[in-house]
Amino acid sequence: MNKSITKINFWIILSSQMISFYFFMVIIPERQRIFLLALILLLIPASFFWTLLQSFTLLVSELLMVSLYHVFVVWHYGSLTQIEGISYSLITILFALLTWILIVYIKRHIEENETLRRRIKNLEKYNYELGVLTLNEFMERAEMIFSILKRRGGDAMLLKIKLKEFSISENEDERKVSSGIMKILSREVLNSIRKEFDIVGMCSPNTLVILLQNTKTPEPVIERIKTNLSRIENINFDKIINDLEFETHYLKNDFQAFKEYIEKFCVGER
Repeated sequence: MNKSITKINFWIILSSQMISFYFFMVIIPERQRIFLLALILLLIPASFFWTLLQSFTLLVSELLMVSLYHVFVVWHYGSLTQIEGISYSLITILFALLTWILIVYIKRHIEENETLRRRIKNLEKYNYELGVLTLNEFMERAEMIFSILKRRGGDAMLLKIKLKEFSISENEDERKVSSGIMKILSREVLNSIRKEFDIVGMCSPNTLVILLQNTKTPEPVIERIKTNLSRIENINFDKIINDLEFETHYLKNDFQAFKEYIEKFCVGER
């Protein structure tokens, strides 16, 4: 419904602006029309590139100039009657005002679409259900981390956490990955890493990968994950721990080798 209202508003503004433009071109004398049209056309780039307040200030200034211009023509040259001067002023002011409203309206929707595009792009970096990085974003950030590690002579470590098929059903043949458990696991994994140094990505629906920097052993991270899980009420801690598989891969600072490994690693999980 909002889209329909937006379209209706746009066509109302556009139609009104076109009608005012028609009357402006037909009624205003040519010599005055050229000057006034040039004045109004300044609103278009100004409205796009200036702030709303700045463009509105220009609009008000131009409307005052239009009024003073017609007053000057009426009283100094006497080529127009007062009625004609007032009519020309009103037509020009209406045309300028509707032009400004149309440009501002278009600009606002362009900015809203750009904001929406940035939000969508940002959301694509994360798995919105689990809050961890998508595999593509994980790889992009990993490349930056490896670049830093290579300069500093550091090493990295990859920790894989896989949740085996899990369900409250006692039927082993019907066991499935529980999205609820994965959400809990992802949350506690994020709470267990060094957010300034380590990153977590989604390798598959039931597998997380963690890139650890300058870590001799993954055991502290694994223990923190288990400890955090054990503190959660209303879950079967022993069952979850038994369904978790931890696998560690020690890495050097060669990103290309890491990339080939992680792609093969995660393709096999999908």
